[in-house]
Amino acid sequence: MKTTRFLIALLSAIVTGCQSYEPMILDLGATDDAIARRDIGGENAAAFAERLRALNVESHAHFDPSDGVSLGEAEAIALMFNPKLRAARLAAKVPLASAHEAGQWDDPELDFDMLRLTRGGDNPWIVGGSLKFTIPLSGRLPYEKAVAFGQANQAWREVLAKEWRLIIQLRQAWLRWSRTRQHIALIDSHLSDLDTVYDLAAKQREFNRISVTDLRVLELDRLNMRGQRASLEATSTQQTMMIKSLLGVKSDAMLLLQPALNIRAPSPSVSEQVTQLREDNVDLAITRSAFDAADRVLQLELRKQYPDLHIGPARRL
Repeated sequence: MKTTRFLIALLSAIVTGCQSYEPMILDLGATDDAIARRDIGGENAAAFAERLRALNVESHAHFDPSDGVSLGEAEAIALMFNPKLRAARLAAKVPLASAHEAGQWDDPELDFDMLRLTRGGDNPWIVGGSLKFTIPLSGRLPYEKAVAFGQANQAWREVLAKEWRLIIQLRQAWLRWSRTRQHIALIDSHLSDLDTVYDLAAKQREFNRISVTDLRVLELDRLNMRGQRASLEATSTQQTMMIKSLLGVKSDAMLLLQPALNIRAPSPSVSEQVTQLREDNVDLAITRSAFDAADRVLQLELRKQYPDLHIGPARRL
């Protein structure tokens, strides 16, 4: 009877100590509201830009989107709010959390048996239990932890590569949009001059100094330029929507974007370029981390050649 009570108490303690899980509900409406409430000029965004400036990123200096969003400020906003990048960072936290929990002893196994005798005996119930656990004498636990941290390091290197690809996409989109806006500004200037010429030509036509055909040519040229401007405005709207999607803000967000046609880029020497390709190349960093993770897996498999000590009920042959 005492054994039964002990096993029941032990079972209750194990069940109570187990972690529970409640599924999360995917609420797209709440997500949309959260995106709408994002403040690109708030304290969180400013603090993030300050951390970037601490890393000597010159393009993120003087973060103040209230007077218009420059390309440098847009890069800081995209790094913070881009939805795909945020999802990648959350996914990279999973192997990191697993790494912190790796290298633990295997969970013990509790067996519980209950048998009822149908014939005879003062106590027809027979209760039995056993506890199994493993002592890792092989020393594999530190290697398991090293493997987990190697995989987590590789995951974060992949996030870093996605950050740089996002910056490249944003700069390309920004340059295309800036070029379109400049084209529109040139057409506006040309239209202004063309309107002045057309008004003068119309007065000349009143005195029969030019033909109707000449005036018609000017009118068609002006209509053609206005059609080009309307087409460029539609293109600019699409390009602006693309930029906003990269920034992680809603399409109807009120942003005053500042065009930029020149991006300051360093001009290192050939030897410095080779050094940068070796040390700062993100794809090479991912390959190195993958190699390191594979090497740690090999060390773990070699360590598993040594036996562990399994303690539990004896098996009958």
